[in-house]
Formats: sequence, C-alpha cells, structure tokens
Amino acid sequence: MKKLIVGFVSLVFILSCCAQQMSAEDVLKKVDEKSKSIEDVSGICRITMQYLGVNASMKFEFAVKKPDKFRISNKGFLNFTMIENGSKAFVILGNYALPLNASMNKEQASKEKNLVDPMKYIKKNYGNCTPKLVSGEGDYYVIEFVGKNGTARVWISKSIWYPVKIIETKTTPFGNATMIVEFENLKINTGLSDELFRVPKNVEIMSSLSPIEHPPEVKPKKYAVTVKILKTNDVYARYLGIAINKHLPDKWWRNGGYTCNYIVSSCDVGKVFKCYTDEPVRYVEVSVSSFLNYTWTIDVTLPNGKSKVCTVNAHTRCIVTNESPTR
Repeated sequence: MKKLIVGFVSLVFILSCCAQQMSAEDVLKKVDEKSKSIEDVSGICRITMQYLGVNASMKFEFAVKKPDKFRISNKGFLNFTMIENGSKAFVILGNYALPLNASMNKEQASKEKNLVDPMKYIKKNYGNCTPKLVSGEGDYYVIEFVGKNGTARVWISKSIWYPVKIIETKTTPFGNATMIVEFENLKINTGLSDELFRVPKNVEIMSSLSPIEHPPEVKPKKYAVTVKILKTNDVYARYLGIAINKHLPDKWWRNGGYTCNYIVSSCDVGKVFKCYTDEPVRYVEVSVSSFLNYTWTIDVTLPNGKSKVCTVNAHTRCIVTNESPTR
C-alpha cells in the first residue's frame, strides 16, 4: 500500500510539472483546438479605458453564433444594440433600427466585434510577435505579447481554454494608454436561438438616417438653430439633442426634455441639422449621447448669426447665448 501511495504521489507530481512546462505556443494551440468545437458563445464583456488620468468603463452583453451571427447589447447608460446576421447588420436605438452601412463605418465597428473574439483580436494585432508564458499558476495561463507600440497580456482559463481577460498598453507621445477587456458569465455551446440575432418585430427599420423627433414642418417656424457636425471619432449611431431656451437634462436621449432630437453617425460629418421654434432664441444647449472616449465636434449657430464650436459627448454640453462672443 505504501508503494502504491508513493507511486500515486509521484505521478501527480510528474503530471503537475508537465502541466507547468507548457509553453506559450502549447497554450495557444490548445485554445485554437478548443475554438474549433465552439458553435456559440455568450457572456458579459467589460471594457475599461485608462488614459491621461481618465478611467472610463463600459459593460455590455454579447453573443456570437457560427458562422455569421453576432450581437452586442447595452441596456444601461448607452442603451443600444448592434446585431449582425449574415449580410444584414443593424444598430437598434430605442424603437428604431438603422442599417449598419448607413449608420456607421463598418470597418471601425468591426473593431468592437473583434474584442469579443479575443484570440482573433490578438492574432490580428500581435500575430507577428513571439508569445511569452508569464505565469502558469492557479486557474489561468498568462501570456504576453510585445509589439512595436505596446504590449498585451492575455489570461486564459484552464477550465474552458478561453481568454477571459486582456490588458493592452500602448505608448503614446502623452503617456501610456491602457485598455482592459474582461469577460464574465461565459457560456459556450448553449444552442443560442436565431431569434436573438434578428430585429424585434416592434422595432421600425429605417431605410436611412432621419430625424426621430420634430420632422420637417409643413409650415416652417420663425426661428432656427443650426448645428453642423464637423468631425467625430465615434463608430456608433447616436442621438443629437438640442434644447432651445432650456437645459438638456441628464440622459435626455432616454427621458426627453429636448426641443429636437436626431439620430446621427459619422456619415453625417459635414451635414447641417436645424431645430425650429416660434420663440426668440435666447439660449441653446446641444449635446450628443456618446460615452467613453468618443466625442463629436459641432458648430452651433443662433438665428442672429452668433455661433460657437464645441467638442461634446454625453457628459458635456455646447452652450450658446445671445451674450456669447461672435467668431
């Protein structure tokens, strides 16, 4: 019996040593082999951006089903859903669905999609880098990739052989920019329904971007505030909110409280949006419902010609009054 116990302990020790001796290439090969058996995966993804002292975070649900179905959904601060089913893709904002090719830059949007396929993201950005096994202890293998402009560390779960965390640090002229991608509640091969990747029946599919509030008047009102979109780094369709002679409330795109509200995207750079009123314009407040590091630069002009250029998102407002200086 004593020999049997000693032999068993020795075997466990040998197996433990062998497990720890796996190289980074071995781990990645195991992940690739496991991925071939994955038909669908879903869970929660949290993305945190750290740059210039700013720490912003966004969390969304995601679902992927082979060969071509994809969905991300945020029902909190952003309140949007993006779905893709074969050749058709839409962004859903409230009760409206916008075709992807009409509402945002498809190539840029694919970057968000790649984040929920972490190995694809790593291969695309660090495929030419030699992987290094930093740690094999505990429940995860930690692999590091060093690129020309930064590094990435990937935590791979030993139980499901799937990446569950990525920390990517890039060097910029102003300091390091860090992106942290974390996955929670991962579920693999649960048989996701195709209905999950379709536009709900109660949602209106729009053929092109158009105002969702205050459509063009048959009889134009007397005064008009003009908003011109100059540039944006955003990849999503957003709400453009305009409040005349009043303040935009917090989360106005969900709760109302604006004079005019439009759906806009990067396709609208250079376009002008007008908001009409019968009241003399004393004060106007404008914003766009972007979050994280997304911003929009806009030019707001009052009926009397006074204007102001601002860079805004969900946290900032462009305020123009009759007392503001003329450019």
